[in-house]
Amino acid sequence: MEKINTIKNETEALLSKMIDNYTVEVIEEAGVYHIIIKTDKEASTVIGRHGETIRSLQKILEVILYKRFKERLEILVNVNDFREKQKERLEILAREYAEKSRYNS
Repeated sequence: MEKINTIKNETEALLSKMIDNYTVEVIEEAGVYHIIIKTDKEASTVIGRHGETIRSLQKILEVILYKRFKERLEILVNVNDFREKQKERLEILAREYAEKSRYNS
Protein backbone atom coordinates (compact mmCIF):
# COMPACT_ATOMS: atom_id res chain seq x y z
CA MET A 1 0.00 0.00 0.00
CA GLU A 2 2.92 2.33 0.70
CA LYS A 3 4.18 1.94 -2.89
CA ILE A 4 0.76 2.66 -4.35
CA ASN A 5 0.40 5.82 -2.26
CA THR A 6 3.90 6.99 -3.13
CA ILE A 7 3.36 6.34 -6.85
CA LYS A 8 0.09 8.26 -6.72
CA ASN A 9 1.66 11.19 -4.83
CA GLU A 10 4.66 11.43 -7.17
CA THR A 11 2.40 11.26 -10.23
CA GLU A 12 0.15 13.99 -8.86
CA ALA A 13 3.18 16.16 -8.07
CA LEU A 14 4.30 15.95 -11.71
CA LEU A 15 0.82 16.41 -13.16
CA SER A 16 0.15 19.47 -11.04
CA LYS A 17 2.97 21.19 -12.90
CA MET A 18 1.38 20.31 -16.26
CA ILE A 19 -2.41 20.45 -15.96
CA ASP A 20 -5.12 21.62 -13.58
CA ASN A 21 -7.93 19.04 -13.53
CA TYR A 22 -7.19 15.32 -13.23
CA THR A 23 -7.64 12.22 -11.14
CA VAL A 24 -5.03 9.54 -10.56
CA GLU A 25 -5.63 5.92 -9.66
CA VAL A 26 -2.88 3.33 -9.13
CA ILE A 27 -3.60 -0.37 -9.42
CA GLU A 28 -1.07 -3.18 -9.01
CA GLU A 29 -1.56 -6.24 -11.22
CA ALA A 30 0.99 -9.04 -11.46
CA GLY A 31 3.84 -6.81 -10.31
CA VAL A 32 2.99 -3.97 -12.70
CA TYR A 33 1.73 -0.68 -11.32
CA HIS A 34 -0.88 0.81 -13.64
CA ILE A 35 -1.15 4.57 -13.27
CA ILE A 36 -4.54 5.61 -14.61
CA ILE A 37 -4.92 9.31 -15.28
CA LYS A 38 -8.29 10.79 -16.16
CA THR A 39 -8.68 14.34 -17.38
CA ASP A 40 -11.48 15.97 -19.32
CA LYS A 41 -9.95 18.75 -21.36
CA GLU A 42 -6.21 18.37 -20.96
CA ALA A 43 -5.51 14.82 -22.11
CA SER A 44 -3.62 15.97 -25.20
CA THR A 45 -1.18 17.88 -22.98
CA VAL A 46 -0.33 14.72 -21.03
CA ILE A 47 -0.37 12.36 -24.02
CA GLY A 48 1.54 14.61 -26.41
CA ARG A 49 2.14 14.17 -30.11
CA HIS A 50 2.10 10.46 -30.96
CA GLY A 51 2.29 9.63 -27.24
CA GLU A 52 5.68 11.29 -26.72
CA THR A 53 4.73 13.09 -23.52
CA ILE A 54 3.08 10.07 -21.89
CA ARG A 55 6.21 7.99 -22.58
CA SER A 56 8.41 10.74 -21.15
CA LEU A 57 6.20 11.05 -18.08
CA GLN A 58 6.49 7.31 -17.56
CA LYS A 59 10.31 7.42 -17.83
CA ILE A 60 10.56 10.32 -15.38
CA LEU A 61 8.33 8.49 -12.89
CA GLU A 62 10.44 5.34 -13.27
CA VAL A 63 13.57 7.32 -12.31
CA ILE A 64 11.86 9.07 -9.39
CA LEU A 65 10.46 5.79 -8.06
CA TYR A 66 13.77 3.97 -8.48
CA LYS A 67 15.47 6.67 -6.44
CA ARG A 68 12.71 6.50 -3.83
CA PHE A 69 12.52 2.70 -3.43
CA LYS A 70 16.07 1.66 -4.47
CA GLU A 71 14.53 -0.88 -6.83
CA ARG A 72 13.07 -0.84 -10.32
CA LEU A 73 9.28 -0.74 -10.40
CA GLU A 74 7.43 -1.69 -13.53
CA ILE A 75 4.87 1.02 -14.23
CA LEU A 76 2.49 1.75 -17.08
CA VAL A 77 1.01 5.21 -17.43
CA ASN A 78 -2.33 5.50 -19.21
CA VAL A 79 -4.34 8.65 -19.90
CA ASN A 80 -8.05 8.39 -20.75
CA ASP A 81 -7.53 4.84 -22.10
CA PHE A 82 -4.99 6.09 -24.66
CA ARG A 83 -3.07 2.81 -24.69
CA GLU A 84 -6.16 0.70 -25.37
CA LYS A 85 -7.24 3.01 -28.20
CA GLN A 86 -3.73 2.96 -29.65
CA LYS A 87 -3.66 -0.85 -29.53
CA GLU A 88 -7.01 -1.01 -31.35
CA ARG A 89 -5.74 1.35 -34.08
CA LEU A 90 -2.61 -0.75 -34.57
CA GLU A 91 -4.61 -3.97 -34.77
CA ILE A 92 -6.87 -2.44 -37.43
CA LEU A 93 -3.86 -1.24 -39.42
CA ALA A 94 -2.22 -4.67 -39.18
CA ARG A 95 -5.38 -6.35 -40.48
CA GLU A 96 -5.67 -3.84 -43.33
CA TYR A 97 -2.04 -4.36 -44.36
CA ALA A 98 -2.43 -8.13 -44.15
CA GLU A 99 -5.47 -7.95 -46.44
CA LYS A 100 -3.63 -5.68 -48.92
CA SER A 101 -0.61 -7.97 -49.03
CA ARG A 102 -2.81 -11.02 -49.55
CA TYR A 103 -4.51 -9.38 -52.56
CA ASN A 104 -1.28 -7.99 -54.01
CA SER A 105 0.54 -11.35 -53.91
